[in-house]
Amino acid sequence: MSITEDLIPIVMFLCFFGAFAVFAYYRAQWRSEQQNTLRQAIDKDQPLTQELVQALSGQGKPLRYRDLRRGLVLLAIALSMFGFSIIVPSDEPNNIVRGLALFPLLVGLAYVIMHKLDLDKE
Repeated sequence: MSITEDLIPIVMFLCFFGAFAVFAYYRAQWRSEQQNTLRQAIDKDQPLTQELVQALSGQGKPLRYRDLRRGLVLLAIALSMFGFSIIVPSDEPNNIVRGLALFPLLVGLAYVIMHKLDLDKE
């Protein structure tokens, strides 16, 4: 095995970790901005309604179609991975990609089913 073949999986996992770290950093920044907004409102003696606090904290009513959207995005990712495995001419990596495509496919199906079950309750 050459050194470049060893670096490929390492770089791939570093990219996943980097994307997660960037997401976590910006989410923490966003929450910090919300807390500063609440502090400024308290310092200025403005009335804080329960609806305002819930809206700023993100604990409000969940979006009705959130599960459907997440499920459809994950299904699209799975289908694109499967399509990629069909286009690539090699056999062994195709089986690996098809196996990996099952994860977003099944999670996406679960989200779509949860959305359907949630609509049935209403």
